[in-house]
Amino acid sequence: MFTSKRTSTAVLFSLLLALSACSRAPQTSLPAPQAGAEHTLAPSSGGEANTAAAPPAGAANTAAPATVAAPVDTPSPPTATSAPSFTPTPLPTIGAGSIMLSRRDQRPMVFIPAGQFLMGAPPHDPAADADEKPQHKVMLDAFWIDQYEVTNAAYAACVQAGACNAPAEKDYNGFAYAFAAEIQNAPVVNVTWKDANAYCAWAGKRLPTEAEWEKAAHGEDGSIYPWGDDPKAHGNAWFCENCTYDWEHPDVKDDFSRPTAVGSFPAGVSPYGVFDMAGNVWEWVFDRYGADTYQPGRVNPTGPETGGYRVIRGGGWTTSDVRQLRTTYRDARGPLTAWIDVGFRCVLEDDRSKLIFPGQPTETPTPTPSTTPTRTPGPTATPTLTPTPFTPTPLPAELPNYKLVYADATGVVYTVNADGSGATALTDGTKRFHSPAWSPAGGVIAMIGPAGYGPAIYLISPSGNNLRPIFVGNTADGATSDDNLKVLSYKSLGNLRWSADGKRLLFNSIADISPTTLSMNLHTISVSGGGFASMAWGVQASWSPTGNQMAIALAQDPAINTVALVKSHVSLSDDPVVLSRGSVSAFPAWSPDERYMAYLRLGQNGFELRLTYPDGSHRETLGSTFQATYPAWSPDGQEIALAVGGTVKIIRVQGGDERTLDIDAGEIVYVEWSPDGTRLALVNASGQLYVVRADGTALTLAATNLNEEYTVFRVYGYEWQPAPIWAPFPQAP
Repeated sequence: MFTSKRTSTAVLFSLLLALSACSRAPQTSLPAPQAGAEHTLAPSSGGEANTAAAPPAGAANTAAPATVAAPVDTPSPPTATSAPSFTPTPLPTIGAGSIMLSRRDQRPMVFIPAGQFLMGAPPHDPAADADEKPQHKVMLDAFWIDQYEVTNAAYAACVQAGACNAPAEKDYNGFAYAFAAEIQNAPVVNVTWKDANAYCAWAGKRLPTEAEWEKAAHGEDGSIYPWGDDPKAHGNAWFCENCTYDWEHPDVKDDFSRPTAVGSFPAGVSPYGVFDMAGNVWEWVFDRYGADTYQPGRVNPTGPETGGYRVIRGGGWTTSDVRQLRTTYRDARGPLTAWIDVGFRCVLEDDRSKLIFPGQPTETPTPTPSTTPTRTPGPTATPTLTPTPFTPTPLPAELPNYKLVYADATGVVYTVNADGSGATALTDGTKRFHSPAWSPAGGVIAMIGPAGYGPAIYLISPSGNNLRPIFVGNTADGATSDDNLKVLSYKSLGNLRWSADGKRLLFNSIADISPTTLSMNLHTISVSGGGFASMAWGVQASWSPTGNQMAIALAQDPAINTVALVKSHVSLSDDPVVLSRGSVSAFPAWSPDERYMAYLRLGQNGFELRLTYPDGSHRETLGSTFQATYPAWSPDGQEIALAVGGTVKIIRVQGGDERTLDIDAGEIVYVEWSPDGTRLALVNASGQLYVVRADGTALTLAATNLNEEYTVFRVYGYEWQPAPIWAPFPQAP
């Protein structure tokens, strides 16, 4: 308990004065909190202004008044007189949900007690992604967390003190900070992870770890939302409810068009009394992102030691998918880029010398900057690089049903069963879509189509519901990427590829970078609509299985006569590592076990299929052919399928064994394995979609009249075929 003491001092008077009575100063104490009073500091009008709860009337100065002896005229022998003494002022007992103010920035903080809690998605949550699993016990020390997100007004004080950079005038997508800053008590946005870290250090705090944030959001037992397991978010959070918008030109059907005042949704408060843990703005946390870091028995975990992204949590005002408001949902963005929908809050380890109870003197010590939590990092998972032994298994007669998605020549998107039955239109033909790609997480399909202001990337559910744009290619004022690429306008978007966790998309564009110059560019974006990054002349790419790196074919000149194979963090903010140079290195494809990258390189006898280790330390050639399509890895990482004319070559990675499937389907321009490795999807130059068993039997025509995006044979250049068209999980026919 934080207490202050004053020590009594005896003073001896020897002036032959009369014996005077001892006096005691009045005794003052702060009242103990009433039952259930932990959450009484919620603002009445949606802000954090009225955060200092005053003691109840009559509670203070209740001691009896001091008494003083009357003077006497007759001298008396000298005697000692006690100086005033004071009883220490007790503070209320600290418990879960107790609130004190931080000394530096005078903001309310909520106490989260030490102990175990359940981190990760509960087994009964059907919306959970793979990186939210398994649910496991984590032990944390006690800490304090800001009751509200850091506001525009609070952040401005740090800027004025010279300790923080001002928020970016425009975020990565061109959104102006001035519009969001009109509400002083709204969360600050357009700040990078580095900016958020600097503010917390200035305030004598730090950013929360991912585990601390999640415990504060759902308590010890792991509710799906801060308010419980009910997915109804209306009235509980500030999010993009019943709205559609283009990024550059919002057409918002409700008033959820920017961040709102903190604390405006008391019905959505967390079990500890922390506000806005769902919605308003996403929040930076300390940890780097890792898709497979959850392990039992972690103590004060701080996340992976390496990685290009920092984690964000909680969803924001741009969030239209309620599942992203769940307390266990994880997303990540580049730490050096600012977004209009990302803010933060800070934490303080249980050091009450840095806190004051509301109403106490506000001493302001100089904080010691700290950017790293004083925790011992828990173990992190290391990818296994040794592939499992190859053991051919005869295929059963009956195979599970997997659906496929495709766009036809009229721009209508369909799903169809692997046997060609059950074709279902997801769109109505009012807009022409192409390049649909099924998320590996299963719950959404991405595709490209027109918007009111340019080409756009849309998401739609596999049932055809909830069509919404997450990126619109027109940028009237331009958008500057991490490598200072200035894009004036987008001519086209194409070739979507999902990260393994289904949280980010890779795509390319043809764009104006000057009135007379076109550029081929590579981009990444989060499915939440943020985290947009670009690389000039990145013409082709694939994700690493862990999702934090990419293999990229990077053009060395505008004619694309020389393309280097490079590796980069997904944030595209670091200088890429060159793995191979030469005459056209095309179609980089990372193996599922992360051991190899496959790619095509132009040699004397045509295109060579090559392998390299991700560090570029070893290369080998598996074979060569005059023409070849994108190298498709089998799900177990043991084989690579290539279409060569009217055949499919399947090459074993270890040993170089090769088998050929002679397919009576014309010239094949695209090949993709089914998720279970039992079948291959094939597209021919006539726009027909076939499915064949991996042993070369049972060729089935699944669809015809596919969009021309599928049918152009591309060996190299600025485009590559869309993927994946297979649903990631077997489904009922």
